[in-house]
Amino acid sequence: MKNQFGIWLDSKNAIILNITENEEKLIKVKSQIESKVRFYGENKKYTRMGNLFIDPEKKKEQRRLHQMKSYLNEIIGYLIDASDIYITGPAQTKLVLSQEIEKKKPLSKKIAAIENSDIMTEKQICAKIRKFFDSKKK
Repeated sequence: MKNQFGIWLDSKNAIILNITENEEKLIKVKSQIESKVRFYGENKKYTRMGNLFIDPEKKKEQRRLHQMKSYLNEIIGYLIDASDIYITGPAQTKLVLSQEIEKKKPLSKKIAAIENSDIMTEKQICAKIRKFFDSKKK
């Protein structure tokens, strides 16, 4: 039984289209990744506390990496029983997702393709995913 998943994602949200023999299911995943954290009064790369200079950049980057991993694991949670996985999107997030999928042994050989694409509407994304899987049938 086929259970195909097409994923369009960037760092803000993911749209997952699950195509089975009987139905199509659209899943939306919103990320909690902070784009830029600003502290009140921040105008330099460092903060001064008395005689100490504190650079919060490392802490911000660690928080962002944790949020990214959480976001990708949420997406991978939907792919557990996938037969084929198609990944597309405008940014590098799709490559990070494919690397995380490769770490999961049952899913590692199920990635059919990874392609670049522009920002699209929901209908365009669904059409692109359907077109990919239809062309794979032939």
